Amino acid sequence: MPSEQQLAKIVKEFKIYYKKLEGKIPSAYVIEHSAVTYVFEARGRVRLRSR
Repeated sequence: MPSEQQLAKIVKEFKIYYKKLEGKIPSAYVIEHSAVTYVFEARGRVRLRSR
C-alpha cells in the first residue's frame, strides 16, 4: 500500500480524481474515482491515455 506522499505523487502524475464519500450506514463508504486506461511503452512511459 502506498504512503500518503506516494499516493499524492501518483494522483498528480496520472491526473487521477478520487473522493471518499460517506455511505448510507456509519461504517460504509464509497470511493468516487476516474476510470482511465493507460498503455505503456517498453521503457515504462505512458504512450496512450484513454477514457
